[in-house]
Amino acid sequence: MNKLPKKQLLCFGDSNTWGYVPNSGDRFPPSIRWTGILHKHLDSNYFLIENAVSGRSAHNLMPASDQRNGQEQLEAYLNQHPTPAITAIMLGTNDIFNAPDFSARSIAKQLIGLALLIQQKNITVDSDSSVVLISPPPVNPNMEPSYFYQSHIRKSQELSGHLLELAIQADIPFINAADVAQGSEKDGIHLTAESHLKLGSFIFDEFKRLSLIT
Repeated sequence: MNKLPKKQLLCFGDSNTWGYVPNSGDRFPPSIRWTGILHKHLDSNYFLIENAVSGRSAHNLMPASDQRNGQEQLEAYLNQHPTPAITAIMLGTNDIFNAPDFSARSIAKQLIGLALLIQQKNITVDSDSSVVLISPPPVNPNMEPSYFYQSHIRKSQELSGHLLELAIQADIPFINAADVAQGSEKDGIHLTAESHLKLGSFIFDEFKRLSLIT
């Protein structure tokens, strides 16, 4: 008897999905990354795909063919692969730091746009696949020297509220990572091993609450 194909879960993100160790440049192993924690909770019907690049932005900030160009890379993935059963997008932090003219509202709108790309493909191929937006963990206000990052801290704290509002309007499932995690005190941005553990378990519970998985 042929086995049914596994349901693909795409995690599309930046360095906090890649597993960047704060102030190190090293990478946490799969057993510590939030994606790995999430995968452990999933049953054998799911296959998790990490598509994460340090420095990736939601806005089209980078040159063409640069993997940090989140919009282009997501479009390329959708053009080259079947639509995953679930696509989880967690981006926005690099937009806060690399695009000072972009407001938190503007970043949230861009993230909604990425989700709509997936929804449009689902309509085109008559797929019932789902997309969920995860608001990234905010910058840790206790980092040193915090004086130079007040605008970044404020914008990172505002992003989840704007994204929640726009996600409700667009009927897109939303998860707020700030409920359980924030950047480390070492560099303000990247998650500790403890935060990865909390976030992976939290996202699994949120997937169930949102009926994305059974």
